Amino acid sequence: GIDGISLAPLLRGEVQSLPDRFLPHHHRLKYGKVLESKYINYAVQSKHFRLVNNTELYDHRTDPGEQHNVIEQHPELVAKIREFYEAWWNECLSHMMNEKGYPFPAESR
Repeated sequence: GIDGISLAPLLRGEVQSLPDRFLPHHHRLKYGKVLESKYINYAVQSKHFRLVNNTELYDHRTDPGEQHNVIEQHPELVAKIREFYEAWWNECLSHMMNEKGYPFPAESR
C-alpha cells in the first residue's frame, strides 16, 4: 500500500541505478476548486526531466536551472508523462483534502 521501491539492491551493490519513474508534485488546492486546480502549480518529475503545469518541459541534464523549455522536442515523453499524471490524478481525486484537512465535497470534484 506504499508507493515506492526498495533501495536495498542499490545499497548492496547489486545494481548500479534504480529504474526511472515519474513523481508528481502538486501544491495545495483551494476549497471548492479541485478541478480548476488540476493543471495549476503542479509538476511531474523523472530522473532527467520535469513537466511543469502541462506546458513546460525541462531537461535537468543540460538545463538544471530550467531556463529552456524543450516540450516541442520530446512529444512522446510528454505524452507518457501526461498519461501518468491523468492516472495519478484520477486515483488521488477521492482522497484529496482541503487546507483545513477535510475532504473536498463531492460536488466540487
